[in-house]
Amino acid sequence: MPERLRTLLVALLLTLALGASACGAQEATPTPAAPAQPAPVKATPTPASGDESKQSVALPASELGGVYELVLQRYVDRVDHEQLIAAARNALRDALLKDKALPLDTEPVDALPGPTDDAERDWAAFASAYSTVVTKHFDWANRVRPDVAILHAMLDSLSDSHTSYIEAEQAQRKAESSYTGIGVRLSKPGAGLPPMVVEVFPNSPAERAGLHAGDRLISVQGKDVTALDLNAVADAVRGPEGTTVQIGVERGNDTSPQMVEVPRAQLQIQPVDARIGSRGNGPRIAYLRIRQFSDEVPMQVAQALAGMLTRGGAKGIVLDLRGNGGGSLRAVATVAGFFVDSGKPIGIEIDRARRKTPLNAEGTTPIRPLPPVAVLVDNGTASGSEILAAALKEYGLATLVGNPTAGSVAVAEVQTLSDGSQVQITVHRFVSPSGAQIDRVGVQPDEKVDLTPADLEAGRDPQLERAFDLIEKKLNG
Repeated sequence: MPERLRTLLVALLLTLALGASACGAQEATPTPAAPAQPAPVKATPTPASGDESKQSVALPASELGGVYELVLQRYVDRVDHEQLIAAARNALRDALLKDKALPLDTEPVDALPGPTDDAERDWAAFASAYSTVVTKHFDWANRVRPDVAILHAMLDSLSDSHTSYIEAEQAQRKAESSYTGIGVRLSKPGAGLPPMVVEVFPNSPAERAGLHAGDRLISVQGKDVTALDLNAVADAVRGPEGTTVQIGVERGNDTSPQMVEVPRAQLQIQPVDARIGSRGNGPRIAYLRIRQFSDEVPMQVAQALAGMLTRGGAKGIVLDLRGNGGGSLRAVATVAGFFVDSGKPIGIEIDRARRKTPLNAEGTTPIRPLPPVAVLVDNGTASGSEILAAALKEYGLATLVGNPTAGSVAVAEVQTLSDGSQVQITVHRFVSPSGAQIDRVGVQPDEKVDLTPADLEAGRDPQLERAFDLIEKKLNG
């Protein structure tokens, strides 16, 4: 084994050339904007300053039509054009009614003809109604932005977490190369439950402010976040470096929120954490946590495995993919190559025409003989990390421990609009090597083990403990 591991590392050092093939853009559901104060559509609001008016101009019908065509032509599944137009029409009408529109104001929408088999003609009819409303109520349109509501409605009608409208401010934050935040990893225990802190990064603003694993986030900047998804909560927490965010947290059995002021800072989170552990006189076990699949990760994994298995004498491996949202597909495939025979598929990409393209393990000689492996997964295990977990499970190379994964595996195409906002469209899906669906379904663990707020508050990790149990049992025969 030592010689094979040395060969593994040398081969990787000589040949590794990673690409940046995205394993699906990160899902992002923008936090809804506060609704405008009700006012008759015909009323003219106080003119905005020059800068504000430039920042808020309703998109023309032609640009909305481009998004409509993009969905019809590029979305991974065939879409009934009537579904998109119905969503757009209802969104425009709702926007008018929310501002107490008169019947004359909604007449262009109400007078739209019924759907036909002609997608182009049906859109032209809606576009004409939209342009009539926006031209007649120009100030209202720039204040309320019915175009934004229409784009949200059309893309949300597909019920696809990878297909969404991303408002300009959020798109700008996503484009920033540095990660500015407070240094916590969150989990969503269930629908309607507040997000929970599952990890506080060392030397982070969150740690210095006194946040703890197990804390439940109730509010951000005074706004209730209990019903928001994790991406929306993360967007609310992030902000410019040097600014401060106020977070309301519940801790333990105390349901009275504590307000914590946390400064935002640029964070450098190590993508790979490796160490050797054992329990009492038990075998030494390699613990390898991968937080994301960035380009440098395969090299770090190679070095960590070589050190822990060769010099450290580890007899088993715990691969921790909890909270890993994916990243570079090439990095995923190369890390898979430490476990899966080179050239074997770890996932299959399916496009709109239902053509299948395998994603193969690559880049290195796998560890042989492979020691017992346990993989930790949870509802934050998404995208590329789900592909890896599913492959290791199906090939019988590892036992999965924890909670079902996110079920968020796809490749998305992003188009930037003239106001800086973006639309993100799913163009490919991934299935497991056996053809099992992962997207919207997730990967089920072999051993379901929960990690509760009480566990986090007490510093316990029953998922990790169970992984150690399984490895020790296999080693003991």
